[in-house]
Amino acid sequence: MSTNSEQATAAPQMVTMADFQELASQLFNVQARLERLDQQHVEAKNNVDTLLKVVPLFAGNEMAWSAVAWETAVRKCIADFACNKSKYSVVLLLKQRITGPASAAMTALNLETLDAFFGTIKSTYNTVT
Repeated sequence: MSTNSEQATAAPQMVTMADFQELASQLFNVQARLERLDQQHVEAKNNVDTLLKVVPLFAGNEMAWSAVAWETAVRKCIADFACNKSKYSVVLLLKQRITGPASAAMTALNLETLDAFFGTIKSTYNTVT
């Protein structure tokens, strides 16, 4: 077992140009990943905002939910979707969370009516199975 004094007297390891190039490559990859995540966040937020505007239309004049209730339900479903759940699961989650007078209108909520939105989200997260 080496002591601190032995470690202090050991020759320092030389840093080569290849080490710097490897570090630069890793930093570039991290920066690229951060930029992609930032773009995905913006796209996901836009998808949620669009969905929040459109989903209440299914309820028509029987809209009984507050804007906060809709936002909470939709954001939860989108979050579940982003965590590797398929769009089928999200539609089911929406139907489960929407109760009361608005639930009758939810029978019209199906995969075809939301395909455009989930297609965009699919391309953003690439997680739909």
